[in-house]
Amino acid sequence: MAGNILDFNTLPELNPATPPSGYTKPAGADAARIGTIGSFKLFYLSGAAQAIWYDNLSLTGTVISAKGVLPVTVSSSAVGVCLIDASGNGLMVLTSTSTNNFRIFAVANGQLSGSALMTASVTPLSNAEIELRKTNNDYEVFQNGIKVGTTYTTASYTPTFAGAVSRGGQLRSLESEYIAAFTLDTLTDPLVAGSAFSGTCTGFADGAATLSSNGLSVAVTIASGAFSGTWPQAVDAQPYPTLPKTAQTITLTQGADTATITSDLELPAGMEVVNLVSPITNDDTYLGYYFEQDGFTAEGAQFVFTPYSDLTMAADGGVEVTGEGNLIGYFIPATGTGAGNAYYYTFQISDGGAVVSGGRPLTSVGLTSSGLTSLGLTSVGL
Repeated sequence: MAGNILDFNTLPELNPATPPSGYTKPAGADAARIGTIGSFKLFYLSGAAQAIWYDNLSLTGTVISAKGVLPVTVSSSAVGVCLIDASGNGLMVLTSTSTNNFRIFAVANGQLSGSALMTASVTPLSNAEIELRKTNNDYEVFQNGIKVGTTYTTASYTPTFAGAVSRGGQLRSLESEYIAAFTLDTLTDPLVAGSAFSGTCTGFADGAATLSSNGLSVAVTIASGAFSGTWPQAVDAQPYPTLPKTAQTITLTQGADTATITSDLELPAGMEVVNLVSPITNDDTYLGYYFEQDGFTAEGAQFVFTPYSDLTMAADGGVEVTGEGNLIGYFIPATGTGAGNAYYYTFQISDGGAVVSGGRPLTSVGLTSSGLTSLGLTSVGL
């Protein structure tokens, strides 16, 4: 859900009153007033017949609604909310204690037009939230979330704005609300680098779309609201986010249409990560030495790797392990040269954990479920 709330109690007393920034009076509507009645400043009619203010937020979803809160004492004069277009045409719902019901009317050029289109014999309640909700071409009325009356169906109007209406009665607040027409309903959680994912969506057309987060994107094909793919893994010398990340915003995009959902982003199973803090860079038995020799900044960087045997790594870039082998991973500097890019390294490690040699012989490396692989590279213990 998204929208705005205007609390009339926050506005200055004026007669006639001018709508605040972000709100508009339709050209054909009469003047409104903000005045204190009881404990609240309220919105009500100042002109001859009918006052309307509408929220400038365009309600573009499949479900849109206008909501208003009645005062402590509901007036015998009519008050309500409306869904209209910029010309002041659409529908409104009115209630009062004199009629003791809720009624839907047409609105033409900011004024009531014709007879009631739907009448529900329901008493308006003190401090109640009243709502006019449009779902496709169906209009429904609610009081405190409970539907009153029958559904009124018409395709005659294309309202995009929610408004407050007074025909003498008072209103405490106006809320505009919509449910996005395009939604990303489900998605694999967590998303794992190099692993398959799937999801479902609503409102998008069958065909090509893009899923993206943290600077990464992957092409997907939507078919009957479903899609699947493989989450991108790090590519040498290309941007890649540090991992893991919690509750990241994932965006589905198709042309101008977008929708979002949250998911964790994680490393493949078996991989580990070390965030380098005060790394040792003047000793060639530590990883940080090789990063600095290549012109990168080791401090604050992240190194992602697949351990072998009982290998562990400390934040200073030191390694401990039983048995010699090759340690392969990618390095993401946080500052300086190449900040935010992933750079692959392979290190020869001696029994005990001293780095014997290291460098960047890889131009493109992929991650698999068992770790890092590269044509012509042999690793021990992976």
